[in-house]
Amino acid sequence: MAEPSETITQSPPATLTPSQLRTRARVETVIGIAAPFLDLVLAVGDRISRAAEPEDYEYYPVRAGELADRTAEAVDERTEDSAADEHAEAKATDE
Repeated sequence: MAEPSETITQSPPATLTPSQLRTRARVETVIGIAAPFLDLVLAVGDRISRAAEPEDYEYYPVRAGELADRTAEAVDERTEDSAADEHAEAKATDE
């Protein structure tokens, strides 16, 4: 396990060969072409499931209020942490 004082460095990612770049471009093109069709399949499936069983008695919705509160708390914590880090960096530069 690395000591806290040690710096861990990572090497940059490997460059792709021209063949790999072409393959990636082809796969991304296929995904781009298939995306509207897949969206349609999902929409049709959603409509069919709602028509087949309009009431889902086993469905428990997320409580939006609690979720919003948790999200706001997490954002506040991150903001406080980054402010503390900036303050420590400013103090270190002043010295």
